[in-house]
Amino acid sequence: MVIGDFPNQATTGARPTSCLTRVGRYAVGFTQFEDQGVLTNMPVETAVKRWVIDFVNLTSAEADGHDAHAELAKIGENGSHNTFSFTHPTTGVTFSGCRYDKGGYTENPHKIVSAQSRTVILVQYPA
Repeated sequence: MVIGDFPNQATTGARPTSCLTRVGRYAVGFTQFEDQGVLTNMPVETAVKRWVIDFVNLTSAEADGHDAHAELAKIGENGSHNTFSFTHPTTGVTFSGCRYDKGGYTENPHKIVSAQSRTVILVQYPA
């Protein structure tokens, strides 16, 4: 199920402290034949893309916006079930079909309401 876009500065007011792009250098695939033989190291069209995004000093309203989106994404043991679009905060490029990666949403609550932080890891698998 596709849910709403990943929260950005326009929707929550939260500006990421950092947004690191992690793209696999070597995208390889494999073909398995009927006799169970496997041909590996075949180049694939696109690599898996990952982004590590840190939000620091969020207000409770900003943190609530991210928490609500994570809840809609239905994050489980292996990441989120539902997909969404993510617009890169510095390039403005929109990526569709993104999910939260395994362990991809970390709440770092703080006693001071205006000092909440979240770490998000998003992933986009090739179609």
